Amino acid sequence: MAEVKEVFISYHEASAWELVWKLADRLESAGISCWYAGRDIPIGGDFSVTVPKQIADCKVFLLILDKGAVKSEHVHTELYDAFDRYNKKEIAIFPLQIGDFTLTGWAHYFLRTIQVKKYPSPDKVDISALVTEVAHKLGREPVKNGWCGPGTRWTYKDGLLTIYSMSISANMGNFYPQAIPECVNTPWWSERHKITALIIENGVTNIGECAFRDFSNLTSVNMPNSIVSIEGIAFSYCRSLNNIDIPDSVISIETGAFDGCSSLTSVNIPDSVASIGCEAFGGCLNLKSVSVPANAEIASNAFPPTTKVIRRRAR
Repeated sequence: MAEVKEVFISYHEASAWELVWKLADRLESAGISCWYAGRDIPIGGDFSVTVPKQIADCKVFLLILDKGAVKSEHVHTELYDAFDRYNKKEIAIFPLQIGDFTLTGWAHYFLRTIQVKKYPSPDKVDISALVTEVAHKLGREPVKNGWCGPGTRWTYKDGLLTIYSMSISANMGNFYPQAIPECVNTPWWSERHKITALIIENGVTNIGECAFRDFSNLTSVNMPNSIVSIEGIAFSYCRSLNNIDIPDSVISIETGAFDGCSSLTSVNIPDSVASIGCEAFGGCLNLKSVSVPANAEIASNAFPPTTKVIRRRAR
């Protein structure tokens, strides 16, 4: 039996498939599972069994009403089944009317007491507001998410920020402090003091400039072996970070990358690192000693004067 999803999307395939695809993508990116026939019924699957099962167990019935849907017997039947559960207060119905027309017949009958959100065209649908409303109906906040560079995306929920690649390899963007209005801010800036853990998944090739600056409560960082460079000020002033394990793939640690990480006591710098920039670990006054590759090019002020820098041969 197919897995039952939280949101059932009812629509007319020929006229609304593109909007449905976008809605499902955004809902699922926000951590809300969706089901719609065009994607989730396999070739040869039995509509008469699968569709009623999904409607019977879902929590939200999302109805896309366009001129094609109001003429569809399938949509009519799906709403009929959902309305029975709605009357028992077992399900929420979210109707979206796309286009300027008057609801008549069965659509008017079933929806006469339910608020219908009206949009003049598919591209005018406020998807972000809809995702938030659906999440609240499910009793939770939506997972925050978006793009953070060419081919990289992010998600945030409950203190965990995850960065992941949409291809085999992709770069994060470079960012700048919010205090500089003309610069680009990190999309997770408003959550920076809530984030305690950071996971960067395999395929991401760099840590963007200023990407995690001033994450005051960050204590855990997991970086993959696809990372090649840690850009300037990437983790500066992460004052709760006490250790960092730099992966064997990293070649460069740029200026101020970990500057001001005052709780940092342990850093693993692998043989792959060829350069460490100015004040890369400046202000890390609790970093008593560090072992670095013998052939790495290290700026004279890369570490505090109180840090003992040990040059080692390749391990």
